This record gives sequence, C-alpha cells and structure tokens, in this order.
Amino acid sequence: MSLVLFDPPSGKSLARLSFWFAVFLAVIGSAMTMSPGAGVGLAAIVAVFAAPGLVLRRRYRIASIVLLMLLALYAWGEYQRGKAYQQRLRERQRDDQFEQPDVGWAPPTVGS
Repeated sequence: MSLVLFDPPSGKSLARLSFWFAVFLAVIGSAMTMSPGAGVGLAAIVAVFAAPGLVLRRRYRIASIVLLMLLALYAWGEYQRGKAYQQRLRERQRDDQFEQPDVGWAPPTVGS
C-alpha cells in the first residue's frame, strides 16, 4: 500500500484547463481597452493556450478551431488598427512640424 499525496493531472486535463484559460483570456481581453495594435500580442498569447484543445475530443477540437479562427480575425483587425494609428501619428507629427509659433507675447527673460 502506497500513500499518494499528489496525483498528477493527465494530459487531457491540462489541455482542457489550457483551453478554458484561453477562453477566459479572450473574454477578458475583448473587454479591455488597449493601445491600437496591442491586441495582436494578446491574440497570440491566447492562441498558445487554445492550441492544446486541438488534441481533445471532437467538441473541444471544434471549439478550439473556432476560437483560433476568431483570434486570427481579431489579430488582423488589431494589426490594421495599429497601422492606421501609426499613420495618423505620422501625419499629426508632420502637421505639427510645419505650424508656425505665435510670435505675439513672449515671457520676460531673466538677466536682460
């Protein structure tokens, strides 16, 4: 008779846990507000956790495939949003560069 203090989880249990953690991260990530384009990294992290669901039973496999496809669409949308944001920043910096300062009132200088 042996005393078992810890029964290690099976690979399927870990894959199931990983899949549900990915679903949790996807739900939380969709509610978070991030800087434009940062969602690409979140989608990549969630995809890493969703991938082990592909080795489980049919229901989990289908759910993992759907989740991975939604993550791919989300990542593509975030990538496009990030590109548009960078373009707006470049245009704004270019416009700010050509603005002429107002030469009306100037603060007094010390020591003059």
